[in-house]
Amino acid sequence: MIISYRDDVGEKVASQVEMAIHAKPLIEQLHVPWYRLNHVEEADRVDGILKHSFMCRKPVAVFAAARFWKNAK
Repeated sequence: MIISYRDDVGEKVASQVEMAIHAKPLIEQLHVPWYRLNHVEEADRVDGILKHSFMCRKPVAVFAAARFWKNAK
């Protein structure tokens, strides 16, 4: 799962902040490992995360912070 995680200061949509507050605890309740990407330079981590997920045959969640998407091209 790739989840846009818009919890940063400056978020203008209240419902996005509320979603961020609950998303991580829900994922943890399901015992799904999660990773957070804060900067576009971290995008290369996704390949290793996916390979590990397929090898284990388990889902993973990747939370991509708003600032990650802001700098992505």
